Amino acid sequence: MKFTPKQFATAFVGAVLEARLPGPVLRSRASESELIARAVKVLRDSGSIGRMAQITEAIENVWQEKTGAKKYSITSALPMTDLEKKNFSEKLQPTGKDYLEYATDANLVAGVVVKENESRVLDLSFTKRVNALFKN
Repeated sequence: MKFTPKQFATAFVGAVLEARLPGPVLRSRASESELIARAVKVLRDSGSIGRMAQITEAIENVWQEKTGAKKYSITSALPMTDLEKKNFSEKLQPTGKDYLEYATDANLVAGVVVKENESRVLDLSFTKRVNALFKN
């Protein structure tokens, strides 16, 4: 069976959200861990396990669409301290469904880049400033 990453993601996210619905637990309602195990089996059996990176990205995108969750990616030139992470968390004020992802990128030289759902929100990197100097 062939499917696109988006098709798989839509089915998977739908099943997870259905499993979270309040009400009596039905015999057919699987736990989230059971759903993940079944999803991995489907991917393995269909020969799609090699597309896991694309499928994972599609799941993130569909999850954000369906739940309104925001993914904040905070990339800094150097690893951030716990206090710096706490400060970003307080400033961004994520809700319970939002999540923060921290990364480092030495190419920034100094500073930080903050993205919301993969859209550039704030670029305070040294690299951006140097590039701006050479554009003028």
